[in-house]
Amino acid sequence: MSTAAAMSAMDASVKAFNEEFDRLKKDLLVKQVATLQKKLVYAAVASLTFKTPVDTGLARANWQTSVGQPAAGVVSKDSDPIMAAAVAMSNPPPFTVAYISNNVEYIVYLEDGHSQQAPNGMVALTMQELRMMLP
Repeated sequence: MSTAAAMSAMDASVKAFNEEFDRLKKDLLVKQVATLQKKLVYAAVASLTFKTPVDTGLARANWQTSVGQPAAGVVSKDSDPIMAAAVAMSNPPPFTVAYISNNVEYIVYLEDGHSQQAPNGMVALTMQELRMMLP
C-alpha cells in the first residue's frame, strides 16, 4: 500500500471515529440531562409533598408533574404525587420542560406560611435543597 493510500485510509478511519464520537457525545449529553432532570423532579416532588401541611390532604396530593405545559385543575386528595411524577417523567422528550404545579386555591397562603405546620412554606425551601443537588 502506498503512503498516499495509507494516509487516505487513516483519514477515513479518523473521520469515521470522529463522527461516531460526535453521535455518542450527543447521546450521552441527552441521557445525562434526562437523568439529572428526573432526579431533580423526583426530589422536588418528594420534598414538596412531605413539606406541605395536611388538613384534608388535598394540597399535599395536588403536586402535579407534567411535561410541556403546567397541569390544569385539581386532583383527588387520594392522588399520589410521587407516583404520578414517576409516570409523567418515565420517558419525556429530550430537553423538554417539566412542570410541578399545585392548583388548589389556597396553596399560595400555605407557601406564605399561613400554616403552623409549614411556617416557612414549601417551595422556597425545596428550591434551596435542589440548588445544593446541582453538580
